[in-house]
Amino acid sequence: MPAMLSEMVPGAVEAAPRLVVRRLAKRYPNGRVALKGVDLTVHDGELVVILGSNGCGKSTLLRSIVRLIEPTGGEVLIDGCDVASLSGEGLRQARIPCGMIFQHANLVRRRNVLANVATGALGQHRTVGTAVGLLPRTELDAARGFLSEVGLVEFGHQRAGTLSGGQQQRVAIARALAQRPRVLLADEPVASLDPESAREIMALLRRLATEDGLAVVTVLHQPDLALAFADRIIGMKDGEIVFEGSPDCISAAMIDQLYSRPTPSALHRAARHYLLPLILLIGIGLFGQSLWAIDARLSELITGIRGMADILTRASPPDVTSIPNLVWPAIETLDIALFGTVCGVIMAVPFALLAARNVTPSPVVYAAARSVISLTRAVPDLVWALLFVTAVGLGPFPGALALSVHSIGMLGRLFAERIEDMDMGPVEALTLTGAGRVRVFTHAVVPSLLPSLSGIALYRFDENLRSSLVLGFVGGGGLGFQMLTAMNLFQYRTVSMLLIVTFLLVIGAEQISAALRRLMA
Repeated sequence: MPAMLSEMVPGAVEAAPRLVVRRLAKRYPNGRVALKGVDLTVHDGELVVILGSNGCGKSTLLRSIVRLIEPTGGEVLIDGCDVASLSGEGLRQARIPCGMIFQHANLVRRRNVLANVATGALGQHRTVGTAVGLLPRTELDAARGFLSEVGLVEFGHQRAGTLSGGQQQRVAIARALAQRPRVLLADEPVASLDPESAREIMALLRRLATEDGLAVVTVLHQPDLALAFADRIIGMKDGEIVFEGSPDCISAAMIDQLYSRPTPSALHRAARHYLLPLILLIGIGLFGQSLWAIDARLSELITGIRGMADILTRASPPDVTSIPNLVWPAIETLDIALFGTVCGVIMAVPFALLAARNVTPSPVVYAAARSVISLTRAVPDLVWALLFVTAVGLGPFPGALALSVHSIGMLGRLFAERIEDMDMGPVEALTLTGAGRVRVFTHAVVPSLLPSLSGIALYRFDENLRSSLVLGFVGGGGLGFQMLTAMNLFQYRTVSMLLIVTFLLVIGAEQISAALRRLMA
């Protein structure tokens, strides 16, 4: 428990603390205890630094205060409002006066600096414009003032991802200031910065506490910075506060005790050492079993190559006189692929959002969305085409429907994986501004994922273009149907011309896709 407290002036009336934490506890489902009844108070104009080794609970404490991590017990009072007991709209409103800065700046790297700062006020603007990704003009104007306060006003129209680490962290501070907070939490804000940039950030936090009167709590690993800038230093170990006091009361021995930790066991080290070789051996064994299971024989491969050579001889030269008859089937093939891709993307996006663990609203919804994605992917596009040909008849329409449904599965899975792998930092940062799910999605998720999701969609268009050729074999229209007819009539020269046209279509589509990806980079 706290060993030292700053002295109070006799007869002085102390203002009520801006932030009060009482008996805050956190136990994870696996039984690990991260916080053991932590108590903390912070007043306006005070800069409090929390020191401790990795895993001691200091970051968990900050994230529990703003409910990025759900505490299992205790109270968190900001301006007298118990944040720990709120949910929904009440929680969003309670988060607005509490800004947060993260170890990484958590900026939307593709957006310019001005837009990143203005998103700090999203929780205060519930308009249709902000829901569709627009920012109020008043907040963009105010963002210039906050950038001026952190010394970056001249970088307003520059992409956030092009700034240095120290500059990005100052932009993150400006975004937090756009919330107009009274409490500012900083989770290792200088961990990835060089010493000079680290001191600049700490000096800025010191100024925000002293001149602007903010209650500032920051987590650090640098005792020298804590001693130089803090009003009060708190030491944490194993989920508890072990000391607390002003910098002149904190000794080197007290700080050293925070960072003593056990070494990993010999069994744990051995397990990590032998895991990769074991995986490689299992993979080699499975590959050998697959060779035996498919009855692979070199003699049959050689015989097949000779047969292919005979067909190629009969297919030369390509029948150029058939080109006029292939123009419309080629356009039809493009249309089938385009329809299948566009419809697949439109239907895959909502399923992907519901099937991504980090954004799905509930485990039940997650399981249902994953089931739909798995079903549409498990059934081959050729089988879907047969089903739709039976349902609606021959022609390009059943082929387009087949590609649409199959694309839901493939795109839904890839989109969901991209969403799960995305940097959740910008999402967390905008969530703490008090913004709802829709605004977080349009201002953080969409700008962050647009290049990668667009690239996947363009790749799927290439795949659908090739698949549409095969679907023609079962009545799906396009060049595939023409190729089936030519092969049945042993018109191999026409077949070779069809293959050349298909090749040109695929190459053209790839060039267009590459150009579009460069534009969105």
